[in-house]
Amino acid sequence: MTTREQLLSQLRDRGIAVEHHADNARGIPSSLLRHQEDGVYVVSVGGDVAAKDQVGALVDGVAWVAGDNAGSANLCIRIAAGRDPEMTKGVVGAMLSMRASYMGRIDIHIQTETGPGSFAEAEHRFAPVEADPRLGKWNTYLESWYETRPTGLARRILDQDHSESLRLYPQLSRKPADGWSLRLDGLQVGVVGAESGWLRVGKTLTAQKAVQAWGDVHPDGYGTVALTVEDAPKAARLLAALADRLQSKGGLVDHGQPEHSLESAILRGKVAVQVDAGTLELPWQTQGRKERIAWGSQIPTLWWIGGSARYLDALMKLGDTPWAVEMKVAAAGGGYGRYLRQGLTQAILYRHFLRSVHQYDNWYELIGVDRHSCRAALVYPKPPAGQAAKVEPRLRALDELCRDFEVSPVRVDLPGLH
Repeated sequence: MTTREQLLSQLRDRGIAVEHHADNARGIPSSLLRHQEDGVYVVSVGGDVAAKDQVGALVDGVAWVAGDNAGSANLCIRIAAGRDPEMTKGVVGAMLSMRASYMGRIDIHIQTETGPGSFAEAEHRFAPVEADPRLGKWNTYLESWYETRPTGLARRILDQDHSESLRLYPQLSRKPADGWSLRLDGLQVGVVGAESGWLRVGKTLTAQKAVQAWGDVHPDGYGTVALTVEDAPKAARLLAALADRLQSKGGLVDHGQPEHSLESAILRGKVAVQVDAGTLELPWQTQGRKERIAWGSQIPTLWWIGGSARYLDALMKLGDTPWAVEMKVAAAGGGYGRYLRQGLTQAILYRHFLRSVHQYDNWYELIGVDRHSCRAALVYPKPPAGQAAKVEPRLRALDELCRDFEVSPVRVDLPGLH
């Protein structure tokens, strides 16, 4: 493995001046070593950098060049060997897929390490993501959940608590027999099935706002409440007390997890996602399903074969065109620069996955979409009035970057979430 520090040392030994500190004004992290070489912008990424940050180096690199050069330019991204060669292959494969969707003015080259200090152009010789054996299993779960309706305890809890904030989420990477995820404006508060379930916020008692509130309403101060079918009224009372304890902000339960709140607001139709072609819908809404079930949330995906499961915030549609919708709240991740760009990286890769994976074809047919036409959107709340003028240049740069990758940037008006 070649680390960031080793790369930096190699470059300095060659007499190259390297930008190795974070560029906070542009949201460029210190993990990206930047320099210019024969008129080419070069980003070097160590093998010890987290995989998601290695993948994000492509969008971050383009942002760096765009902020420095208003004309056409060449960008070379060099990925050093990591501890796990298969992981490095996955990262590079994902970056090559992202590059294929780039329509901007910068010519992007991706290189991999061939020896100490030596790099060569990467070739797309990696197993496609659709070869991953987990996809067949996930498709079975998706199709099974499509036919599933809440019964018993799950149904009774919804009948007892009529709040729009309380919803059932299908656990799409698990079989329906494992139960529904029960959520309060996106915050998981339990898992319930037909005959049994449980309520709990968090895994242990922490200082997190919602966990503390659960401790306040729990009969024993904190812990898990086991449920049977007969306990639906008790569950509804505890959940109502929890929502009351947390109170409301902008019509959403204020549980301290703003991205879950944004997701909930979109999935229950409180906030519209408006793109150039129209207003996006949830596929299940167009089929007449009105239950308080978040059918379109947390679709299991992969960025590369053998990689960790990645969950899409929402699958929406316009006509028969599916939309991969990634949601970010700047306050949740530290600002309007790199954190929102991470959302762009995710949206690009989710779109590539949904277009590529034939294993989900039967499920796509059930919900009435054509995977080949899949598009992507990055949704984030408008900044508060006091910050708008300051961050607007960053947001204009982000919107331009989104369009270069053919991702629709969508700013939504949701008071209390920024």
